[in-house]
Amino acid sequence: MVLIFTHHVQMRMQQRGISEEDIVFALEHHDFAAPGAGGGTLIMRRFPDGRELKVWISGTLPIRNRVIIKSAAWRD
Repeated sequence: MVLIFTHHVQMRMQQRGISEEDIVFALEHHDFAAPGAGGGTLIMRRFPDGRELKVWISGTLPIRNRVIIKSAAWRD
């Protein structure tokens, strides 16, 4: 799977302490997915420490060979 990180998500990852490994784990083992704004998809994954990561991607599931990551945030 080829991940393409937009400039926006790179800034948010740095601000929010989200690693590329966190994103990959969420994409590969998501607990929840729903249509997102603008035709994308919201993917969520709860981590062993109790935090939940939200990742917004372009397109829909299933995830294809190329995924554009639009944004990411820890759920409050």
